[in-house]
Amino acid sequence: MSAILPEIAVLGCCMAEPKAYWQIAASLAPEDFTHAARAALFAEIAARAKAGQLFDAVTIGTDRPELNDLAMDAMLAEGWRVSNVAGYAERVAAQSLVRRLRQAGARIANLDDEDPYGQAQKILAACAPRNQGTVRHIREFAKEAVADLQSRYEATEELTGLPTGIPELDEVTGGFQAPDLVVIAARPSVGKTAMLLQVVRSIATAGKATAVFSLEMSGKQLTDRLTSAVGVIDGTLLRRPKAMDESDWGRWARACEAISGMPIYIDDTAGVSVEAICARTRQLKAQLDETDTPLGAIAIDYLQLIKKGKAENTTTAIGDITAALKNLAKELNIVVILLSQLNREAEGKEPNMSHLRDSGSIEQDADVILFLWRPKPKFFTFIELIVGKQRNGVTIKLALQADYKYMTFHVTDKIPVGVSSDAVTRADAAWGAAMGEDF
Repeated sequence: MSAILPEIAVLGCCMAEPKAYWQIAASLAPEDFTHAARAALFAEIAARAKAGQLFDAVTIGTDRPELNDLAMDAMLAEGWRVSNVAGYAERVAAQSLVRRLRQAGARIANLDDEDPYGQAQKILAACAPRNQGTVRHIREFAKEAVADLQSRYEATEELTGLPTGIPELDEVTGGFQAPDLVVIAARPSVGKTAMLLQVVRSIATAGKATAVFSLEMSGKQLTDRLTSAVGVIDGTLLRRPKAMDESDWGRWARACEAISGMPIYIDDTAGVSVEAICARTRQLKAQLDETDTPLGAIAIDYLQLIKKGKAENTTTAIGDITAALKNLAKELNIVVILLSQLNREAEGKEPNMSHLRDSGSIEQDADVILFLWRPKPKFFTFIELIVGKQRNGVTIKLALQADYKYMTFHVTDKIPVGVSSDAVTRADAAWGAAMGEDF
């Protein structure tokens, strides 16, 4: 079969049997055809099908005389069968993809010096195959749900998702669940990155790989924080090692050895684009698949530092970024953890959705949104963790004690005197009720 015959076969099948068009409608577009006349004929078929009109060869040839010869040739061409239309469409789509990639290569070769990698990623992203999903009967999803529930029931671990390092949060969420987009938001210097690293460390300890895209801090700084947490070493000592005693050095050495064996990957490229993040994540997952190491999550610190495309306003750009990250989570079946700044209006106030910068798209795309805030600056280490949104669960406030020496958090036993807070503590009698029927 020559390179052009699949296109003729698709056109003939669609005009011969209306259901053939609907079988391949989502996988092809007029621009997938090599010649303008074929593209025009397919566009005519598509338009008529969507309008509920006839689109056989005679009708099209009568209404569009300029397409008559091609329509008749396609109908009379030998060899095609309507039952094979999906295979013909697959060939047409594959040939179209090759052409688009060649064109993309030519465009990439002529890029200017301003962010060539980011521009190249956008060009290649536009070449992605079209969505070829299909409508499936609910019984198929029911079977998947039964199998998934059975798997969770038979699992030796009680937690069904990725551990966060805060058991009480895991009780509420079941752990971070793939393919969720999880947003952790706070004002500066409250502890977003420290919280993120606690989650990353917990996921790695559970045997799942995590990639951290750090647009603000260097990989060395993140490593120092992880070492401090794992080794229970005062983080300030790592900046003045002459103050470390023999015990500190021993814990530091053991911590370095421990984190060196953890499946944690760091990309500390500043000003990276969301296209680059997605591309590097796909590349890492492919590498990990070769070693049978599951990629559990990626973490990004933080949203507002991701490079935005040209000629975009902030709201549109943020929306494009969060949508791309949510799609990535679904594509790879991973958790995407995204840190975000809260706007200045949140200063000194209990945070809510409106305090998220460009909150519309973030609130829409995120499955889970966690807020961190300090109710009273005087009590520097008392933090409230607010589960502000949980698409498949409940919301709650947890009272946390932040140990900034070691960059760790845990649910505290009590709320400091003088702090007005309705957050749940570990010792609070309300905790039992909160985890009971009221939930």
